[in-house]
Amino acid sequence: NNITALLGQESILRHYRYFNATGTGLTDDRLTAFGTTTNVSSWDGYNEECTFNSFFFNLNYNFDERYFVDASVRRDGSSLFGANHRYATFYAIGAMWKIKHEAFMQNVGWVDDLNLNVTYGTTGNSGMSSWYASLGLVGAGSKYNNISGWGLSQVPNADLTWETVATTNVALSGRLLNRIGFDVQFYRKYSSNLLMELPFSATTGHTSGWGNIAELSNTGVDLSLDVDIIHSKNFLWNVSANVNYNRNRVEKLYQGLNELSFYDEGLKWEVGHDLNEVFTPVFAGVDPQDGSPTWYIPDTDGETTKEFSDDLYMFWDGKSAVSPWSGGFSTNISWGNWGLNADFSWIGDRYIWVNERYYTRNTQNLLGQSNFESIMNTIWTKPGDVTEIPKYGTPMNFDTTWYDNASFMRLKNVTLSYSLPKKLLEKTNVVSGARIYVTGRNLLTFTNFLGYDPEVGYENGMAGLYPNSRQIVGGIEIQF
Repeated sequence: NNITALLGQESILRHYRYFNATGTGLTDDRLTAFGTTTNVSSWDGYNEECTFNSFFFNLNYNFDERYFVDASVRRDGSSLFGANHRYATFYAIGAMWKIKHEAFMQNVGWVDDLNLNVTYGTTGNSGMSSWYASLGLVGAGSKYNNISGWGLSQVPNADLTWETVATTNVALSGRLLNRIGFDVQFYRKYSSNLLMELPFSATTGHTSGWGNIAELSNTGVDLSLDVDIIHSKNFLWNVSANVNYNRNRVEKLYQGLNELSFYDEGLKWEVGHDLNEVFTPVFAGVDPQDGSPTWYIPDTDGETTKEFSDDLYMFWDGKSAVSPWSGGFSTNISWGNWGLNADFSWIGDRYIWVNERYYTRNTQNLLGQSNFESIMNTIWTKPGDVTEIPKYGTPMNFDTTWYDNASFMRLKNVTLSYSLPKKLLEKTNVVSGARIYVTGRNLLTFTNFLGYDPEVGYENGMAGLYPNSRQIVGGIEIQF
């Protein structure tokens, strides 16, 4: 038996001071102190302070190098929250069974290692942009006749408390035949009292405030595989791959709400739906007779309309702005002093807003734009045309035609290298190792995405984002 324990305490005090003033009218360039200005046009300053206080206990138990149990509990407190909600208790417990160390596995030669892990625990989150989010604050307003006014600058929320994430994880890992490694993990994360800044109605006189607004769940699986296909004295070929799947779901909203809309981002949180599910009018095609666009009417059996309005917003067949699928694979080849490594990454079923479509599919200004997508060659021109592009002069309404499937696979890195022979380097009596290499980054991308880069976009567009550049880099690494 082997038992270790740790009891600890941690305190953090953060203090931030800020002061700013602007003065004009210096009478001499040599007089640069603030007090030498003839006119003080503005001044500002504030102090901010927050504290964290924690007590924690960890316990580790190991029996015969076969059974392992870890447990921890901590009591965290923060001045960020309401007076009656500043402290919260978080805990975790985990167990590991090293199956290969059991007597019944000793004669199973093709199994080199086999482990089963089960963990459950809770963690707290206090991440907010304001250190005084739970308090009602007053602040100075605009000056009138050189006198400042004061008013309520922030609405209090005495019930503001810690966000809690409860995580369950079950994992099986091991190594087989001295060349195959694997890891399979199933997990579920449940977030309660989600912290978020919500917009307020303009009639309140305030723009937003922090609150505990939702409960969310994330369920997924992570798979990884590592295989030495060839492993000899002078030649090594290794291939590894991983696949990740995650689905989230809105479980509950604050004050018993069933939905919460973010129209500007084309998203809506609704109980029972994906957190990032696209919420927007769904394009139903172009009327072949008159070239007008049509949209599906929500909560009907496929009925359509030509009249665009905000009443047409609906979920788009489960399509999400965040990919549920992602992964990658790599290969590593070593032959003598030569080495070749290549890394690929991919995502699937991700739909993002293509901002530049306002210019590349705008039928209102065909003569004023310099470049269009090739699909514009199919614009409706006469009755009977079957197309996805409406007639000339049609307004650009925000709907699913602005979105594109951003699934892709990309060659992220490929490196060819050569290491100089040790016998040659020994003659220098200085250099212990030298490697010459050339690396290519983002050389190949396989995708049907029509934007400039499927990897950099996010749920509400790609505006202001640079695409990943294609690079070729060479160099020499020298060890002394």
